[in-house]
Amino acid sequence: MRILGRFLAQRRSWRRAKQALAGTSWFDAAWYVARSPQAARDPLGHYCRRGWRDGLDPGPWFSTAGYLDAHPDVARAGTNPLLHFITSGQQEGRWPAGTKPDEHDRFPRAIAPERAGKETPDRAIVFLVDLVQDVGVLRPLVLMATGYDLPIIILVSGRFAFLDGDGAWQDEIAALADETGATVLIFGTADEAAAVLPPHGLMFSASESSAPAHALNHAVFTVAPARLHKVTVQHGFECLGFRHNREHDRAHGEVIRFAADTVCAWYDRPALTAFVPDASTRLLVTGPPSLLDPPMRGALAQGPGTPLPGLVSENLHSVRYVADDRLVEEFLRALSRLAASEDGHSIALRPHPAGAFVANQQGRLPGNVRPRPGPLWKIGLPDHAYAICSPSSFAIDAMLAGLPTAIWQDRGGTVDTAAFDGLPKVSSPDEWIAFAHRARKRPQDFAGAQDRWLRALGFVTDPAVVRDRFAGLFATHAGRRHGP
Repeated sequence: MRILGRFLAQRRSWRRAKQALAGTSWFDAAWYVARSPQAARDPLGHYCRRGWRDGLDPGPWFSTAGYLDAHPDVARAGTNPLLHFITSGQQEGRWPAGTKPDEHDRFPRAIAPERAGKETPDRAIVFLVDLVQDVGVLRPLVLMATGYDLPIIILVSGRFAFLDGDGAWQDEIAALADETGATVLIFGTADEAAAVLPPHGLMFSASESSAPAHALNHAVFTVAPARLHKVTVQHGFECLGFRHNREHDRAHGEVIRFAADTVCAWYDRPALTAFVPDASTRLLVTGPPSLLDPPMRGALAQGPGTPLPGLVSENLHSVRYVADDRLVEEFLRALSRLAASEDGHSIALRPHPAGAFVANQQGRLPGNVRPRPGPLWKIGLPDHAYAICSPSSFAIDAMLAGLPTAIWQDRGGTVDTAAFDGLPKVSSPDEWIAFAHRARKRPQDFAGAQDRWLRALGFVTDPAVVRDRFAGLFATHAGRRHGP
């Protein structure tokens, strides 16, 4: 009985570790399986059960042995090193040996102003950037902040700088800082961030919650000055603490909380099915900030009369897919059949900004399928004929840009797409092809139904309303707007 009890306790420990690590960008399932083919069925589960004990790394950016060597107390405790790093080590400034994030920094470290011979501003507008997705969500609000006579500070986590291997997203932050006059600083721990925070003003985050994947920004909000008004912004349609799919609940649990003073949502309270009731007094329905910074037209270099390309968006690094590589193969088969049917038209393949699926599949993509990475506001979203999307927030972006949009549903119904019920869904290659052909010939058939679907959820889709609601937040905590 004692042996059985130990086994059951161990299984519960593995399950908790897997739930805590699901969705973290530090675990790269495709990279892990390429080096450990035996883990293909359940890569994250394999790492939690035995992979870390065998010295396997969860991805190219984290060394299992390096972390245990650098922190012998973790090794002595027999703790999963990645779990320790995500839940507490990162906030404590612990990193694997030889992989400190400051080696990758291009911005100054966050140092208390008095130590740097400067004064702390009494009031400022602060933006926390921890995940790649944060840049697109917060960028329109950084631009809006230039309308107020306050300093703008962008605090970038060491993890962000470390994971942005080619520096592309740091380039975007640098360009945004040049455009707005913002100060950009790198922070590694919540205490480092707190040292440079003003006592008053506004602080925004697009990845703050009690979920382990958001632990760093959550900790910053917890230690921030009481009179610095803290704002969490919904970063996706299905988003932790706002609206969950089945895989969210399995990986993170049903109850997610925020440390923010104001929580900004995209749509009305009835559709926020995961929002905890005791946070309702802090809820402000603003709509998505992306509507303040609409995607460009004419971003694609196309000659007169050139047919618009189709657009396919993948989200295959998501917690929905990492445990089943059959879904990846199904997606690739449908994409290849669609490409063959497009009669010379090109298809843009949009990767998730935090995933590496497209880069890993370059040799398997048909010749007329062209990856379109990079910031959403630069890819010319309206310059496409249609969008076929894995169930993700990109489908919302596509509809708001006026594209006929369908949701990919795997043929076995493994992936939860219930949140997208009422929109066209495509499973087989023939359904992909039929949708694409109809969208090219009769795009007007889709516009009314998509608009009704958004309105039924209580989506705020009018850019003027989005601007007014955020302006009210700025006016209350950042002062009077200057200029026109």
